[in-house]
Amino acid sequence: MKGIGSGMWHGSTIPTLLPALEQHGRLELGQSDRDRVLAISAPTIDRVLGHDWNGPVPGF
Repeated sequence: MKGIGSGMWHGSTIPTLLPALEQHGRLELGQSDRDRVLAISAPTIDRVLGHDWNGPVPGF
């Protein structure tokens, strides 16, 4: 689900999906990484999803 504003949708699902993924053994995160995932903002999600990974790094 990539597109304008999708960070708000993705961000709102993280608190529900993360525990389910952990409970079923699909994801293992240390506490600091888990905290970072739960704290990610919608604009940051949009930037990550919208970045062309084969292009230049943004800001450089």
